[in-house]
Amino acid sequence: MSAFLLSQILAGLVILVDATALQMRKRSHLQLCLCLASSLLAIHFFLLDKQTAGWMMVLAAVRFFITIHWQSKWLAALFVVVSLTTTAYTFAGYLSLLSGAGNLLSTLGSFCKTDRALRLMLISASCCWIVHNTLAFTPLGILVEGIFLSSGLIGFYRYHLRPKPKPCDAP
Repeated sequence: MSAFLLSQILAGLVILVDATALQMRKRSHLQLCLCLASSLLAIHFFLLDKQTAGWMMVLAAVRFFITIHWQSKWLAALFVVVSLTTTAYTFAGYLSLLSGAGNLLSTLGSFCKTDRALRLMLISASCCWIVHNTLAFTPLGILVEGIFLSSGLIGFYRYHLRPKPKPCDAP
């Protein structure tokens, strides 16, 4: 089996894990699923020889796991610094910038205080990853992020743009 085919199979598994994660009610269960999805995506990118993207997913997996128990400004700053340093160290051109930006936006979103800001950061991160995955030619990677972006846009509309229903007047 080729590395490319195996990478696409792993991305397909990520779709299933993400779909499961988005149905989790408990935050810790959601984050554990996202940790698993990020770990699978890390392997996916390493198989495609996309080192920066692979390391960004390793950092995302660690971030999801750690933030189950701890959230603080210094932890957010640490993840930002490690993301920037890793991007610089593994830099291999514009794909490194895209994956670094996607991870940075996701990291900042993870530590946002408001749901609106979180959703906007994750939507922006997904856009970076869609462009990255398109240029890296990973069809199922594009699909993973396309589904995540669609879900994010639907959620943003439902919670922040859709007019609130007016109470019915009782006769």
